[in-house]
Amino acid sequence: MEKTFEIQFSDASTAEANQLAQELKAYLVTYENIDGEIKKENDQTQDVGTILQIVLGSAAFIAFIKGLSNWLLKKQSRKITIRKNGDVIGENLSSGDLEKILDKF
Repeated sequence: MEKTFEIQFSDASTAEANQLAQELKAYLVTYENIDGEIKKENDQTQDVGTILQIVLGSAAFIAFIKGLSNWLLKKQSRKITIRKNGDVIGENLSSGDLEKILDKF
């Protein structure tokens, strides 16, 4: 069963969030072989997109969490919000917070 995850960058401006989404997407493709799509939060804006959306089957889930956690360790000052199938499962999360919400995944 596939699950859709959306990652937003809680503490970033639109320009920063776009850059962070691009960086996280590249990181997950390179190190975990997981690809995603960058989406806009608001279709009326001119930005490229600030949300990274990833659709995963259960087999790729562990790699996704590992890759996300490792990327957040490199970006220690950053906070993210994660949605699963449209529902918020964690807000303003740092790398250390992912363990606390694993049961919600």
